[in-house]
Amino acid sequence: MVMSDNPTWDCRGIGERNLDDPQAGDAGKQGEGKGGVARMVKHIKKLDQICLVVRDLQKTIEHYWTDFGIGPWKIFLFEEPLLREMTVKGKPAKYRILIGMCQMENIYFEIIQPLAGDTTYQEFLEQRGEGLHHLGFIVDDLDSEIKRFESNGLRTVQTGRFQGGGFAYFDTQEKFGTILELIERSKPPNVPIRVWPENESK
Repeated sequence: MVMSDNPTWDCRGIGERNLDDPQAGDAGKQGEGKGGVARMVKHIKKLDQICLVVRDLQKTIEHYWTDFGIGPWKIFLFEEPLLREMTVKGKPAKYRILIGMCQMENIYFEIIQPLAGDTTYQEFLEQRGEGLHHLGFIVDDLDSEIKRFESNGLRTVQTGRFQGGGFAYFDTQEKFGTILELIERSKPPNVPIRVWPENESK
């Protein structure tokens, strides 16, 4: 349960800079000259989630609940047939992941535990250990945005599709210090396999 006295995470300024504004013009032109990133900002609707990758999801969400009162958590299992058209580093792949999602006012706190398959999550754990893995941004049309990002030199490292939506991670660690994810929301929304703690609700 998100406590009422917790601060609101206000992310309205992210991705909303008006590049048509005269004061933003020079910055926009500079960004376009460095791979067109500034042009892409217009197509990102909002910062949707901050994600950690961990080895034990249940243990982690219990710590966040006990120590900080962060919760409840909706738990999702992403695997076939819910998850399809999976790729890792441009090649067809199969993987299974366990996801915990907690809505904190205007942003989601996401925690992922890889279960099976070669994934960017498992690679992250092996190379860096547990920690911040990516920032997730909402887009309207994932396919067109993948093409837009790739045309600006940002290749996908992992993708997946689900009912009416999907996601794509990009190789942005060196450029931005973290992985960026684009998300097209599922339609209808995916259904969690459980909620923890079971006796808590928003």
